[in-house]
Amino acid sequence: MDWEYHAGPAGHGGYVTVFTFTNNSGQAHTARTSDWQDPPTHQIGDAVTVLFQPVNPAVARIESFRTLWIVPTFFGVFGLAFTIIGAAAFVAVRRTFGVTAPPDSSMDHSAS
Repeated sequence: MDWEYHAGPAGHGGYVTVFTFTNNSGQAHTARTSDWQDPPTHQIGDAVTVLFQPVNPAVARIESFRTLWIVPTFFGVFGLAFTIIGAAAFVAVRRTFGVTAPPDSSMDHSAS
């Protein structure tokens, strides 16, 4: 395992983890993480579990919470928060204005 530094806009950048793994047939492959980290999440020389598709070993990920679950967790937390806010707003409006039925158009209130 190694790191590569990538400079980003305005001098901000981060490290990608470069890792080598062997597939089931014994062939070695080298891959990089897709996201930048600063500081790096792994130390040089760390042993990690690699998840990859046997038919396409170039698509590989390090098995860790950050690489597998950080984005779904982010969207899940914000989705839950917006659901709670929306439900609270709905309940507040219903309590404030009550439930009203639409006007009945079958009744004619005009004077003859």
